[in-house]
Amino acid sequence: MLEINNIDKYEFEPGIDSYILFTVAKNGATADIKIEFQNVVVAEKAEKSIQNQFKQLGFKREEVKLTAMQAAASPAKTTLGIAIIGALLTGYVYSQQGQELTNTRTKAFVKLFYALSQSVGYMPFLIGTVVLVVICLFWVVKRMANPHFKVVVVKY
Repeated sequence: MLEINNIDKYEFEPGIDSYILFTVAKNGATADIKIEFQNVVVAEKAEKSIQNQFKQLGFKREEVKLTAMQAAASPAKTTLGIAIIGALLTGYVYSQQGQELTNTRTKAFVKLFYALSQSVGYMPFLIGTVVLVVICLFWVVKRMANPHFKVVVVKY
């Protein structure tokens, strides 16, 4: 449970986050508690409603503009993950070309994936990976070109 007396700060990125990240200090240890909301709009309304209450309790609100690298961190991690997973899938399908499935005790989804990879080959996996990575790279560049703000509210 989140007690207001234990909260040291909270962070929120308007227009991006659908959650508010609270940093709680209790018994000398700190922990981050993430409160999730339905969507970005609901999270913004919730942050605006608690903003005045935290101000009355002695919290100071700052809007910090993120650097290009900070703004691109999350999209870059997603891009890297998609590239790695796509490369692994493409490599596996490429290495399985022309081979038979010898293990009779395989799960149904493995047999389905194997049959799909044998019928279409590795090229659709490669093309799909490249398309997804290019889309994610556009996302990274867009974030770097237009870094957003982060609301940090700290107790003084």
